[in-house]
Amino acid sequence: LFHRIVSRVHTYLENFTLFRDIYDKREEAIAKIFGQFKATLDWRELKRGGWLLNRAIFWQALNLFGHVVTLYCIGEAVGSPISLKAALIAYTLAKLISMVSFFPGAPLAFEGAIAWLLITLGNPVGPSAAIGIIYAAITFWLPMPIGWLLYNYYTKKWAEAETA
Repeated sequence: LFHRIVSRVHTYLENFTLFRDIYDKREEAIAKIFGQFKATLDWRELKRGGWLLNRAIFWQALNLFGHVVTLYCIGEAVGSPISLKAALIAYTLAKLISMVSFFPGAPLAFEGAIAWLLITLGNPVGPSAAIGIIYAAITFWLPMPIGWLLYNYYTKKWAEAETA
């Protein structure tokens, strides 16, 4: 019975021109995007500069590992240890969630996503929120004043070099 209902609905929607037009346009758009990727991504070029690609992949993997270990260490410091697998899952999914934030810069989206994901993975609420906030403080807010100081220092240094 269920199969018949689904089959009839599918047949109805298949014959409905609006859905057919949307489907055809979607297929054209996908083919166009795939063609653009294929035209700009030359595998021979990647093989020729493979060492550079491998080095970029290595540094990106090291960056990911550093963030995951940071989350793990914060969990240990807060007194609510999390596994490296949970830290990897929480970090990766929180990054994806914060990418689709409606607000520029995703304020509190990443921290909230970390806390929510850790709670979902079985961590208590209080420590999960603390882990998210401390992680943001260490990786975002702590480097800010250092960047401002370095910016002022180098701006003055470059200005002096231009006048000399």
